[in-house]
Amino acid sequence: MTAAAGDFVTPGSSVEIPDGVEAGDGIHNDTSGAVAVVTGTVVQSNGTISVDPSRPSVNS
Repeated sequence: MTAAAGDFVTPGSSVEIPDGVEAGDGIHNDTSGAVAVVTGTVVQSNGTISVDPSRPSVNS
């Protein structure tokens, strides 16, 4: 399965990079494809697709 914007990913998950969109933070892209390098949610904004890292809330 290839993840797209809105999907939850873990490191190593394949990520779809649409035409005209660049890989951003949390995504490694090479000749074999794009993969997530952090855990989080795939987001697309301003021509870039990236992974918004998941971080548990801090107890206060």
